[in-house]
Amino acid sequence: MSIQVCKGYIYEIIVKRYLENHGLTFMYHRYKSKYGEIDLVMNDQHTLVFIEVKGRKKHHLADYGYESINTNKQQKICLTALKYIKKHHLTNRFTQYRFDVVYISSPQHIEWIADAFDCPIETIGLDEESLIVYD
Repeated sequence: MSIQVCKGYIYEIIVKRYLENHGLTFMYHRYKSKYGEIDLVMNDQHTLVFIEVKGRKKHHLADYGYESINTNKQQKICLTALKYIKKHHLTNRFTQYRFDVVYISSPQHIEWIADAFDCPIETIGLDEESLIVYD
């Protein structure tokens, strides 16, 4: 495991604890599909939250903005989230979904952006067949 992968894992665990301290409930870490990976899946009351964790070198996290989560990355996260929902039979359990981004440079420097982007399902051209999950 590379140093960068270890650092990413540590950041994800720190962010998980940070979000738990802010009332979210942990559900899954590093969910992978053929479309990509979601760092954290959490429950915020009745909202299913998919979280992208971004490590940063500087303490001025706002300087990085949203440019690191471009449209292509958003679509991959969205498709992976849809796979997760379908695989775990969550369509009836949750009525709201949210996509958050958390920037972190250290345990003391965390910026949480709730509802950072929308899931652009209508622009993907998604069909039900592509979301079939085989258990």
